[in-house]
Amino acid sequence: MVKGKTILITGAAETFGSALATAYITMEPRHLILIDNAETPLFELETALNPINQKKVKITFILGSIKNKNQLKKIFSEERIDIIFHTAAYKHVSMLESNPFSALEANVFGTINLAEKAIKQEVKDFIYISTDKAVNPISVMGMTKKIAEKYILGLSKSSKHETRFLITRFGNIEYSNGSVIPLFEYQIKNHLPVTITDKKATRYFISISNVVKYIHKSLELGNDGDVLLFNMGKPKNILELAQKIIRDSKRSNIEIKIIGLRQGEKLNEELIEKESILTNTSDSHIFRVQSRDFFDFDNLKTEVQKLKRYSFTTSKNKLKRHLEKLCSSELLN
Repeated sequence: MVKGKTILITGAAETFGSALATAYITMEPRHLILIDNAETPLFELETALNPINQKKVKITFILGSIKNKNQLKKIFSEERIDIIFHTAAYKHVSMLESNPFSALEANVFGTINLAEKAIKQEVKDFIYISTDKAVNPISVMGMTKKIAEKYILGLSKSSKHETRFLITRFGNIEYSNGSVIPLFEYQIKNHLPVTITDKKATRYFISISNVVKYIHKSLELGNDGDVLLFNMGKPKNILELAQKIIRDSKRSNIEIKIIGLRQGEKLNEELIEKESILTNTSDSHIFRVQSRDFFDFDNLKTEVQKLKRYSFTTSKNKLKRHLEKLCSSELLN
């Protein structure tokens, strides 16, 4: 599916993007185009990939952003891209509560820029990496990811095009940058209290190797407009996870401190909406989300255009209220 193809990975220097790049470099694509707006992580990725590029795959490292339409135009004008893995996003819930404008610009407008360019350039496959936080979202991060999901679904069904749009949804990647497990390990190493939000808080976790494997399998079995959910197993209690990591560290004097849920955080994450059902695919670890949440794409496009016009001239609170309204069933249905 990828041999001899040109692959674009956005957010390539992040945990998941770099894992994809590392996996696909061994599958003999014609060209890997890796874009990220973080200079040092992108440099570190280049340093890591070059020694293992045994097949001498052409790799282009682009320091840039999907928010930049002119830069995207240049990338697509120079290469005929076959597959896009869109992993780029702002993802830290508490940070985005304070910076909703940046979240909107990257997670929504940037995604739309890329998806519409993919249709125009007849990209064969567009795989959008979503999150469990897009399900019944209460955070800016989750709301922007849900709006992007809906826009991609609308594009997939709105007109004739050559691009197959797939949405993949899963929870937290173990040991990803900024996730809770590395945070706990850092706190223990530096003799700090291990901080958890709530004793009853739970989260879904998945290994990076499984995500890469299931993403690749999704290319094989997905249909245009599919939302594919990966098997996350049972959610893990964060307090129990912290206690296990402390036990494994062999340190008995580590304090656990309850700090309370931060703005935008849920006590428990969800994987599908109440109005959706899961159906099996040919892979027992991947499910197809059958949504009954029908929406008016023209209405969604109109509301997104409104956001573009006034998002940076309104207050944070007004912007968040509009995002909530846009994610509500009244506006999308």
